[in-house]
Amino acid sequence: MDGAANSDPQSRRVLVVIDWSVDPDAVAEAVSADTRNEHLAYSLLVPARLPGLDWVGDPEASRPCACDQLERAEASFRRHGLTVMLGRVGDPERLPAILDLLEESPADEVVIFDRPRRVSFCHALSLVRRLRRKTGLGVHRLTAPLAPARSDRRRPFLRRAPHCHTAPTASA
Repeated sequence: MDGAANSDPQSRRVLVVIDWSVDPDAVAEAVSADTRNEHLAYSLLVPARLPGLDWVGDPEASRPCACDQLERAEASFRRHGLTVMLGRVGDPERLPAILDLLEESPADEVVIFDRPRRVSFCHALSLVRRLRRKTGLGVHRLTAPLAPARSDRRRPFLRRAPHCHTAPTASA
């Protein structure tokens, strides 16, 4: 894959990867606070990741959460005056999801907004290092606060429900 997609500052593109559990307003605020964003266009990617042991169950369980997050992120970016060229929900595996989107819509830089971790992974197998090796792009990982917890009366003992609990859709 090519390094920079275009060196013209008027058309610099940034791929913003947003975990579905983080606060999209905090992400848009952090992006808009960047003084370089004057001539940037953004692509948004929300991987439908499966947290913890949820990968054992339904592999599509996080897709509604990711779709909801993408809608909220696009709206927040617009409120902050940021140009969103493309928004996409991707595979649960972040590296293939990012590479697929970069193939479709090249970018000059990738910024990954992730949930806070208890343990930091600063090793050769980290997503940031693997992505840099595969693409040659500048890749940055930033933490964002978790989205405000949604009320769930069924599980009041949990501080945060494992999924976004979108309303079930009516089946035909």
